[in-house]
Amino acid sequence: RRCVQETGTWGLKQMNNEEIHTLEAYLLSNDKAEFLKTLVPGTDLFYYLNMTHQLNKVNTSDQYHDIQRQMQDYQIFSNLRAKGVKVKFLLQQYDKAQTLQEKESIIDQLNNCLLYTSP
Repeated sequence: RRCVQETGTWGLKQMNNEEIHTLEAYLLSNDKAEFLKTLVPGTDLFYYLNMTHQLNKVNTSDQYHDIQRQMQDYQIFSNLRAKGVKVKFLLQQYDKAQTLQEKESIIDQLNNCLLYTSP
């Protein structure tokens, strides 16, 4: 229960007014890919929105490898939003896993992400 309470909003409560405005503009934009180009590269919000956008569109293993590389960069922020993106990524990997060994490895990563580390 504690884990759910801490991660239930995936860090959205941590957003300031400017970030909320940017998130709203992104959600309401007709061309999300074009909107993402307006964000400042390397910022928390840049990573959060770009990676969320990519995770919603990922289809190939090459795209997963690209996201995995970006995930390492994003984890430097070590906040609930970064953790939420990582969990979404791991859950998508779990859905695509074909062996029991792959699934167990992903479950271990989810346990470490959700239960044993602080944001």
